[in-house]
Amino acid sequence: VIMPEMNGPMLAEKLISVYPKMKCLFMSGYSGDISNYDHILNKDVNFVQKPFSMKYMSDAIKRVLKSDQANKMFNKS
Repeated sequence: VIMPEMNGPMLAEKLISVYPKMKCLFMSGYSGDISNYDHILNKDVNFVQKPFSMKYMSDAIKRVLKSDQANKMFNKS
């Protein structure tokens, strides 16, 4: 699904402004096009790249939920 007016990081930033404790896990859109994610990969964010196994995704979700750090990408300090 492609969002017509914003991308994932833009949506996350809007949601985090309302729910500052919300945690995010970003996922690549296309398995072969990692170059579009440089702006995410160069930050300290939670990111999974397609393709991945169910176990890998499950482990990533658990890691994010257990993490004390949330949303460094949008931290203005």
